[in-house]
Amino acid sequence: MNLTIEGSYLCQFDTTQGNSLLQYQQYNNSKSLFTDLEYLSLPSGLHDIAESKDIVKFQILDDEKKKFFSIARLYNNSKSVMNGLKDLSSSIDRTKVKIFSIGLIFKLDHNTVKDLLEYQESIIKIIDILYEKFSQDGINSDSLLTHLNNDLKSVEKCLVWKEPFQILKDIDCCVFPLWKNLMLMKNILIINRDSKSVSFDELNRLVEYLKTISNCSDYNLVYNCSLANYESVLSLSGNKYIAYSTDLILKDTVENYQVILELGKNGAVQLMDNNKKPLHATFIEGLKLISKYKDDLSKFDSKGKSQKIIDLVYLLFTFNTIKPAYYKFVNMAVDIPLQAPLEPKRFEKWLDSLNAGIESLIKTSDAKVLVLKPSDVLMLGFDGFNQNDLLFLQEYITTIKYADQVEKIIFKNFDISLFI
Repeated sequence: MNLTIEGSYLCQFDTTQGNSLLQYQQYNNSKSLFTDLEYLSLPSGLHDIAESKDIVKFQILDDEKKKFFSIARLYNNSKSVMNGLKDLSSSIDRTKVKIFSIGLIFKLDHNTVKDLLEYQESIIKIIDILYEKFSQDGINSDSLLTHLNNDLKSVEKCLVWKEPFQILKDIDCCVFPLWKNLMLMKNILIINRDSKSVSFDELNRLVEYLKTISNCSDYNLVYNCSLANYESVLSLSGNKYIAYSTDLILKDTVENYQVILELGKNGAVQLMDNNKKPLHATFIEGLKLISKYKDDLSKFDSKGKSQKIIDLVYLLFTFNTIKPAYYKFVNMAVDIPLQAPLEPKRFEKWLDSLNAGIESLIKTSDAKVLVLKPSDVLMLGFDGFNQNDLLFLQEYITTIKYADQVEKIIFKNFDISLFI
């Protein structure tokens, strides 16, 4: 395994004593010392999750402020204890509740998170086997971690890509404004308000999915950000980040995020900028997706003024028997409507199409000024009537992707090809 293991640990949540570190074992003559392992590996919201097993990942600093990365396997039998009650009036035997985390710590460099994904499935299988073996007769923490160290020598690559299916279904059409902010390399903070239905492993896969569709290798993935480590991994981070947390207070504590995604009760989703302004999908994006929010106007921007005028003209003169002329550009750029969630390759295809279209327009423009008509924007796959999409294209072209070729963009309001 091309990862350096710094150490392993066993933590426990006890209903009377709270979180505690039972054992830490150093590997490879490591001298690093860590604090808060018991809080980061047994995070807020853990005790409410429906599943008996979960996976938590997080960044942590040692005593010399060097950065490390950890993955922990969680075990929680509280739901099975509750299900074993004879009736609702019975009290829970707290001594039977067992909540543990068994984790590994790795040196953190720019490849650690990516490399760990290749071994994660194999590592988790090894930990599961050991936990099952040792939990039957009572866990001997020192012996468990020693066996873990020995068994990890046989770990194998086993890359399994799993999309966070349910979360993406809940995000639905909001994935489009989220994607555009990812393309602009904005800092994204995800707050999970519904720990009972969303596992930490799903949140892990969500940030990994978002980095994939961002097409930006510079993003720092921050798993399980908490009050214990947010300053070191967010506030003091020089990198762009995609982060998630179950600590709701971080929404008001962290100051350097630009976009916040809130996962609420019963699949409710809110996407906002740092001024608490909601971010919506556009009319054109609504045509790309078979959305569960189809009739929810709060999830979509309204049509632009010029679009409404064109629609009215066609209504008066054709009684809606003919679609407005701008649809010919929409049909060229929009796929057959797809069901959420979307495969990462879909965004890769759209991005390739966008870049190819922009490069074609740049070749026909003069100097470093690019003139775009609404029909040009529609052909690029975006909403030529939507002010937010125009601002997105302006920033993407002049700041992110083509700053050396385009200094200024002029958007034309009138476009005869939209009428005829």
